[in-house]
Amino acid sequence: MVRFINRLQDERGHVIDTSIHLHGMASLPQYDGYAEDLIPFNHYKDYYYPNNKAGPFWYHDHAIGFTSRNVYMGLAGMYVLEYDDDDFL
Repeated sequence: MVRFINRLQDERGHVIDTSIHLHGMASLPQYDGYAEDLIPFNHYKDYYYPNNKAGPFWYHDHAIGFTSRNVYMGLAGMYVLEYDDDDFL
């Protein structure tokens, strides 16, 4: 589970809505980060990711109309999952 808390404002103090989309792993629809599934300012959303395979995964802002600006400003990240061979026996 990852909790994304939105405290985003632009340089003029206008609030920015956000949505988080994960790449590299299938997630349930309610955690897919659709472009209109926005987290308003001063709110949060918990995302549940299965983390059921090893690999590099990355997420980014996916807010409709603002994705490119928000990613350019740093709203992207990644994580790497590693497993031993016997973890899934």
